[in-house]
Amino acid sequence: MGVSVNSISEDPFPKFKDIQLKIAVNETVTPIIQPYRRIPIPLENKINSKIDELVAKDIIEPVDKPASWVSPIVPILKSNGEIRICVDMRCANKAIIRENHPLPTMAQLIPKFRKATLFSKLDIREAFHQVEISEDSRNITTFITGKGLFRYKRLMFGISCAPEHFQKILERMLLPCEGVINFIDDIIVFGSDELEHNTRLQNVLKVLKQNNVLLNEEKCIYKTDKIEFIGHELTPGGIKPLDKYIKGIEDFREPKTIEEVQSFLGLINFIGKWIPNLATLTEPLRELLRLKLHKNSDITKYWKQEQNKSFLELKKV
Repeated sequence: MGVSVNSISEDPFPKFKDIQLKIAVNETVTPIIQPYRRIPIPLENKINSKIDELVAKDIIEPVDKPASWVSPIVPILKSNGEIRICVDMRCANKAIIRENHPLPTMAQLIPKFRKATLFSKLDIREAFHQVEISEDSRNITTFITGKGLFRYKRLMFGISCAPEHFQKILERMLLPCEGVINFIDDIIVFGSDELEHNTRLQNVLKVLKQNNVLLNEEKCIYKTDKIEFIGHELTPGGIKPLDKYIKGIEDFREPKTIEEVQSFLGLINFIGKWIPNLATLTEPLRELLRLKLHKNSDITKYWKQEQNKSFLELKKV
């Protein structure tokens, strides 16, 4: 349909227009300076190269003054041999004040797709890194490496408030558009026919371009009658959970511990909107959770006929 995705120079990496994110920090929480974690020698050169790349892209910056918060890095070796640098933010996250902006659920979104026959899915490239953090909020992201201290100039994974902030920013950006919803960095555009879908898509792309949003062209899908979104399949005939979740329930073996009961109920709850009398069916299994046993406790002696009946009926959904 001749729709083009934004193409923006990556050096430095693009950032959303007129966005400076402030991260609220509880100043009563005592800052923690964690030590450098030794890195396997074979990975050092790759990590140093990645740090240089992130600096060049304006995603991180060196810290040349004392820092109150310092977190260690956790390098992740990807299947293609590249390195992903993650920051262990567990201590720092304790000081971050969450905004608690809600992420949408499929139960809320299903009515919006009622007349949809065509869909497009837009993926934002390295989405969090396109959101600039205000200078006075960057200290909490400081991390230590063999090359010294650095901190993030952009939003990144690992920081507890990142998903909710990103959701809020994108929701506000897309307010002028009809027939579009987002779940963090995944954007779905939909329409009841080709004309409506294409008009809406062009409008969404225009708004994204105006706000300097860079899309990941390889992951964008245009004008299709079947698409995956938040673990569900969207089609003109309706919405259903992905087959892999149904198969996961069908193949689930009889739970032996509280943790396994919780895992099974988690799968059931994910597709719960399609299960009649869900609360009644799951009640015998929830009785086990109310025993307040340790998650690894053996539940064999508590697994009675009613639990077995409940389990087998739920596996048939």
